[in-house]
Amino acid sequence: MKYLVNPEYKTLENARKKMTSKLNRIKAKFATLTLQSESIEEKAMEKYLSKKEELKDDIEQKESEIEKIKLQKKSIPRKITYSELPKTEKFDNT
Repeated sequence: MKYLVNPEYKTLENARKKMTSKLNRIKAKFATLTLQSESIEEKAMEKYLSKKEELKDDIEQKESEIEKIKLQKKSIPRKITYSELPKTEKFDNT
């Protein structure tokens, strides 16, 4: 009996990888966002803090989305037999 990678599992894994990639870019942006000058104007400080807060919110959102995907993956078998494939995924060699 041959097993195939479950297409549903593969879709979730691709979504997780894509989301993790986005999360890493946001984290890098968050880490590199620093104040440029020592004498800080109030307006510049507010802009800096709001940008940091926005990035922090994005990070938290992406992390929660990744956790949801991981939970979904746990409920789906990684490999299935050909007979378990949905009809739309089946192929014929005839």
